[in-house]
Parts: sequence; C-alpha cells; structure tokens
Amino acid sequence: MGRIGMYDLEFDRIMGVLENETRRRILAKLVQEVHYPLQLSKELGVSQQAISKHLKILEDSGLVESYFEPTQMGPPRKCYRPTGRFTITIDMGPNMFQTRMAELEAIEADALEMKALGVKVLEVGAKGAGAKRAESKVASVKSAASKENRSPTSPEQKWVMDRARETAHRADVSGPLREMAQEIARLDQDIGSLEKHRCELLARKERLLQIARENLFHYHDDYDLRKVLYYVVSTNDWTLESIADSLQMREKRVSELVDWLLEV
Repeated sequence: MGRIGMYDLEFDRIMGVLENETRRRILAKLVQEVHYPLQLSKELGVSQQAISKHLKILEDSGLVESYFEPTQMGPPRKCYRPTGRFTITIDMGPNMFQTRMAELEAIEADALEMKALGVKVLEVGAKGAGAKRAESKVASVKSAASKENRSPTSPEQKWVMDRARETAHRADVSGPLREMAQEIARLDQDIGSLEKHRCELLARKERLLQIARENLFHYHDDYDLRKVLYYVVSTNDWTLESIADSLQMREKRVSELVDWLLEV
C-alpha cells in the first residue's frame, strides 16, 4: 500500500460513514424527500436519539444538510436533505483489488431539458387537459343547478365538482409521471449495459494479471522487484516518483529495479 493521499483519506472517510446500515437506510429515505428526525424514527423503527446521532455523522461528513422548516403549529422543526454527489466502485479478484471514487456532476433539470427528454412538463399555473375537463364539468353542474333553480353548492353538487377536480388532477399528474418513469427505465437500461461491459473488461484485466503473476512474478526471488513488476503491469506507469510513492520505496531502489527490468 502506498502513502495515504487525499483520495485515500476521502474514500476511507466516506466508507466509514456508509458502512453503517442505519445510515444507509436514512440516506435511502432522504433521497425520496426531506425528512425530520421523528419522521425517520417512525419510518425506520429506530429510536429518535439514535437517528439524531446518525444524522449528525452524516451532516459532519457532508452527505446531508439540515435546515429549519416552519410549521403551522409550534416552533420550526429541523429537517434534513441529502447533498453528497459521488459514485464508488470496488473491484476485487484473486489477482486484482482496486477502488474508485468520482464526483457526480450536478445537473439542474429545467423545463426545457425535461421537454428535450420527452417529458411533458406543466408550467406553474398552467392548466392541463384534465384541468380543462374539470372546469367544463363544474360549469355543466352549475348550469344545470341554475336551470333547476337549485344551489350549485349543495352537498351533492359540491361532491360532484370536487370529484371532477380530483380526477382531473390525477390525469394531469399521471401522464408526466409515466413518461419520466419510462425515461428513467431507459437510463437504467443504458447504465446496466455499461456495467456489463465494464465487468467484461475487468474480467479480461484480471486474466492478464493472473498470466503475469504465473509467468513473470514467480521467477524472481526479490520481493521488491515483484512489487514493482505488479505495479507497472497493472498501471503501465514507469515513473520513478510514482512507483516510489505508491510502493513506499526509496526512489534510488526503484531506479535500480526499473533499470534492471529495462535491460532484460
């Protein structure tokens, strides 16, 4: 193992936070919507005190943030939302172990972008087809009540109008939801294809490392030489400084070994 760099420290810190199952369950809830501690306690079946401790760890690590939300009754309550954006992969085989952590780019999805994805987005205040049908139904009920000299706000008429508005609202919401769900499914399919291809490439890399171990490494008694051999084969990096830093070896010693390899 090489010297501990910033990447290693960040990776270890995040892994230390995510190794706890309860904290992972909390994050799974927070990505769905903002939650407050008592709400999480009830949802996860964990004491509020324990939830608060886990939330503090998540906030200290930069994975979530808190803010106060006003309530209709009582003082404002403290709510939490996720802020972390990254991806972590760990690859392991008999001849290979590697970790990778990368930051995900923050992309703000605006209305134009959503439309480009084929998603129907209704602007704030705009009326969809469902809302227009509801207005027509309500107008029809009022007109019929007027002709019959009845109040359009009788319990029966009010129920009909409320029902029409509720049905229309569901129609206006369900269409865009279906389209977004279909687009996300397509994205998941593309990600799955990339992951499959990546696994195939990793299997080839693993096989080449196995061949290198069986046919090159074991012919040398020098442990330092075998370490250098593995490093240069797995990284294709022959830089003396990089080898010395990663393997925690003196650069002079690395230079001697690399010179010997290049002369073979």
